[in-house]
Amino acid sequence: MYTHLTSEVEKYILSLPQDDREKLIDMIKELALKNGKLNSGHTKYLRDKIWELRLDSGKRQHRLLFTIVQESMIVMLSAFTKKTRKTPHKIIERATKLRSLILKELNEK
Repeated sequence: MYTHLTSEVEKYILSLPQDDREKLIDMIKELALKNGKLNSGHTKYLRDKIWELRLDSGKRQHRLLFTIVQESMIVMLSAFTKKTRKTPHKIIERATKLRSLILKELNEK
């Protein structure tokens, strides 16, 4: 499965400490190899075909929101450090809108 990172996600990953960055990149690769399905501790379905990839690294909780399009591509939509118990509603909304834009673009090609 092919993986695409938005520029926001790329910037986030590059800003991380090297050990967190390497772990997250390894998780993204594994996610692609397993067709978007990791064990339940690392992925969580949120809503509207948006999933959360989770990396807990000590006190830091990294989250990447992703979707699967055309059954062959994982698109990493958003990334953030989780600071509250629930994933912020605004971040999920933004990921949902971005997913819609990507699907529209793909359908126009």
